[in-house]
Amino acid sequence: MRREFWASAGGLWVAQGAHKLAVLAFSVWVGRSLGSEGVGVMAATLAVCWVVGNVAGMGLTDRAVFDGAASHRPGALYGWFLLLGGFATCALYVSAEWVAQVDEPDLVALARGLVLGAGLQGLSAVGLGWLRGASRPQAEIWGTLGASVVLLMGVALPEHLGLVWAASGGCFLVASWVGNQPNGGLRPQLPFGIGLGAYLRQTWAYWALGLGSWLLGNADVLAGRVFLPASELGHLQVGTMVVRGLALVPWIAASLMLRDCQRRWSEGTRPTPLRWSSNGLMVGAIASGLAWLLLPFLARGHGMIVAAVSPSATASMVIAPVFYAQVLLVQLAAQWHLGRTLRALLMGLMVQISVVWVLRHTVSGTELVVVAGVGQLVALLWLVQALRAPRHQGVQVDLGAGGP
Repeated sequence: MRREFWASAGGLWVAQGAHKLAVLAFSVWVGRSLGSEGVGVMAATLAVCWVVGNVAGMGLTDRAVFDGAASHRPGALYGWFLLLGGFATCALYVSAEWVAQVDEPDLVALARGLVLGAGLQGLSAVGLGWLRGASRPQAEIWGTLGASVVLLMGVALPEHLGLVWAASGGCFLVASWVGNQPNGGLRPQLPFGIGLGAYLRQTWAYWALGLGSWLLGNADVLAGRVFLPASELGHLQVGTMVVRGLALVPWIAASLMLRDCQRRWSEGTRPTPLRWSSNGLMVGAIASGLAWLLLPFLARGHGMIVAAVSPSATASMVIAPVFYAQVLLVQLAAQWHLGRTLRALLMGLMVQISVVWVLRHTVSGTELVVVAGVGQLVALLWLVQALRAPRHQGVQVDLGAGGP
């Protein structure tokens, strides 16, 4: 298993690394073409798209990796997901001006392309997540590499950056469809015989898991959209870009560990949260070093001065080890005890919301990053406790849990 794990993880890390570099290049072109306001629109629009898409999917994207690990194929639920996700994408596309909170034609055109691309990528998430949980990530690897190539074409199409982003999202959807065509894949079915209420009963806990995980890791950007001007939000986005982007490393590793962990736990082996946390801390420290090295290039590449980006970047480097340990434990803890994992995320979010509310009149981008890190530390402590508790199997959620 170890050899297969490293082959799959290595392929995904390389593909995701290439995609992150392509997104970085795309962001640079947005900054040079539309200024820091364009970067701020990009950050805010993608954040709104993710939240709305996650709510519309009602958790199936987050459940899919667990279904793949268990070889379970919820075809009718997948059909509901595609219908709801398609409707949400159309609604956001029509409302792009409101989503981006701008009215300049160039920025609205960018926002529409971002919405369309994010929607297409979101529709691919269930199929690709199922394949990843089943330890069959080849289609995701090729789709991610294809999307990276498309994004790099943005340098030749500076006036159509929104269209470039939309085309890159289509690469993920094609990869999801192709990867699930062989026998044994996940295919959608018309949702006859299963109503929306039944769909929600089977997915709500995973919806809360995915939404809570994302909010915990992106609270600074979401709060910045409310309390900061677009230019300062752009500085925050660039300053935290490396640490936030490389968080996919522990997330991918955890998703590929699920199948093997499920087998080991069924044989009586206990989780090792402290060892996993140490690995996450080490990866986070490495990511902090990379962020420090890349900071001048990112700032100047986006047409920003280093001094404007440095405070939020420094804060993100400080919290990165804790952030990465928390990201690594979320999926593993959810497979061990879903109810306690949801409570851990809730505790972290409550801390973030409370502190942001107290500082709302004088908050800065740097303070938002630090507040996000404090909430992630609280969640990490609760996740360690969840993995030490007795296991609760299945998708039923037991919310009774003690403190860390």
